[in-house]
Amino acid sequence: MNGSHLEMKSFTITCWNIQGLRSSAFGLKSRNSDFNRELKDSDIVLQETWCREDVSTGCPHGYTEIIIPSTKHPTITQGRDSGGMIIWCKSELSQSITVIKKEESYIWLKINKKIICAEQHVYMCAIYIPPSESPYYNPDIYSILEEEINHYKTMGNVLLCGDLNARTGERADTMNTQGDKHLPGSTCFPLPECPTRKSFDKLTNTSGMQLLQLCRTLGLYIVNGRLREDSLGRYTYSSALGSSTVDYFITDLDPMSLRALKVNPLTPLSDHSKITIYLKRAQSNSGAPSAYELFNSTYSYRWTPDSMGAYQKALENQNIHDLTHLFLTETFPIIILV
Repeated sequence: MNGSHLEMKSFTITCWNIQGLRSSAFGLKSRNSDFNRELKDSDIVLQETWCREDVSTGCPHGYTEIIIPSTKHPTITQGRDSGGMIIWCKSELSQSITVIKKEESYIWLKINKKIICAEQHVYMCAIYIPPSESPYYNPDIYSILEEEINHYKTMGNVLLCGDLNARTGERADTMNTQGDKHLPGSTCFPLPECPTRKSFDKLTNTSGMQLLQLCRTLGLYIVNGRLREDSLGRYTYSSALGSSTVDYFITDLDPMSLRALKVNPLTPLSDHSKITIYLKRAQSNSGAPSAYELFNSTYSYRWTPDSMGAYQKALENQNIHDLTHLFLTETFPIIILV
């Protein structure tokens, strides 16, 4: 599928662990032309930066910035900081994207339903979860997420994204309800109908098991390995030590409101791939014809015994051939009134 065509018709959210906004090889990566080419046209960009709050990030023109600074564990005196995120949102969307909650390792944004094809507002959690063996790992993070997702599900749909350091293999992330589309228990969430998930990564770790349980409990599903552009579930991380899938988009949105999920090839900028989800964008009705462009017909037409021959003769006219070809090859926008 043509990428530019997808971006023109979609609301795009890009998630990329760039392993530090600065490096000895590239300097400030946001000044690198290849880096900017990767992020061009994304509506929302989430990146892990390893940066403190007081450093320049090189936020691109036309975007506003939200910063979560990196942290330093009190028992660690050497080495870089951990975590840290920046979120760049297109400035023109500032009235439609709102910061709801901001914590040390994650942030909740509200995406107004008027800019995407959704019946409800979307509450997006951008998060970084360190490996379970890291001193920065919070063993309560999945309990915290469960409580907060429960809260935001009462107000709209939920979209979770980021580097979770969780390997889920091809294990089930949704409940097999055998025809019952609700989870058992006191709280019942409708389960979306979605394709079977595939993944290049066949292994599961401890964090992965917790993530799968979170999905099954709350009626969420992993988008990776289910949509076009990533129907096989590509690796999102590769290094000399091996490859894995640890960067995710997870949601309870109707899959019909999603167009694709793309895992880009690795670049020298990071061992993580950039992943982008394409949501159906709500088109404005500015392209709808105005009243003065509509005309009442002054003719009435009635089919007669001679009409068949006249109709066939008319179709043979070269001008009609040209007009028909033009109509069949033209792309017409779908107008959605919101």
